[in-house]
Amino acid sequence: LASTFDDIPYELRSLSLYMSMFPYGYKFDKDRPVMKWLCEDLTDDWDEWRNVEDAADAENYFFQLVDANVITLMAASYKSSQDEAEASQWHVNHFMQQFLASKSAETGFAFTGATLNLEAASATGHGNKTRIRRRLSVHHSDPCLPSLFKKIDLSQTRSLAVSGTISRIPFDKFNLVVLDLEGWENLEDDDLQQVCRSKMIFLQYLSVRNTQVKKLPDEINELCSLMMLDLRGT
Repeated sequence: LASTFDDIPYELRSLSLYMSMFPYGYKFDKDRPVMKWLCEDLTDDWDEWRNVEDAADAENYFFQLVDANVITLMAASYKSSQDEAEASQWHVNHFMQQFLASKSAETGFAFTGATLNLEAASATGHGNKTRIRRRLSVHHSDPCLPSLFKKIDLSQTRSLAVSGTISRIPFDKFNLVVLDLEGWENLEDDDLQQVCRSKMIFLQYLSVRNTQVKKLPDEINELCSLMMLDLRGT
């Protein structure tokens, strides 16, 4: 797996690590990662690489990751389409995703609830300075998360993905560019209203797909940079 990752073109390695933010076994349409890549500024302090500049670039990168077996085809849908790729569902190669999650935690590219706990414990125990948490992915309920969110600085987190049965998220502590809440069982209309009132002036991508949200608050127009709003399955 390490050799496979090392063989991926340099400019694609960060996009590969980005795939570790999906829940294990998650099936997705091609447009989901493509739109997220387009909306997020993926340049990091620890790594320099080419930005995704347009949809053609993003789609090309997607299929390069398919060729590298990072992303694999699940099954074509029954909907007819002239382009088979558009009617297909994909997932991250299971073994590769485990490797990417480990690599992502090692480099500080993206954090999970588990790695946040480890990072906080390490900093407390040895006086180490914590790394900037630019990306955060929480898909599993953890009783430590609410207290952890109160303690740590989340103001520099730019991408947040939440799903499953996670409890409430303090959105007022974030200044996000990408917010992916697809499949978050506990998302309520009040949470979405809090997102819109949180002064996220840089938020470009917001997904509440497959949630129980019933209406958009009037404050949605305060998200002045919003480019993509996914409401499917609501």
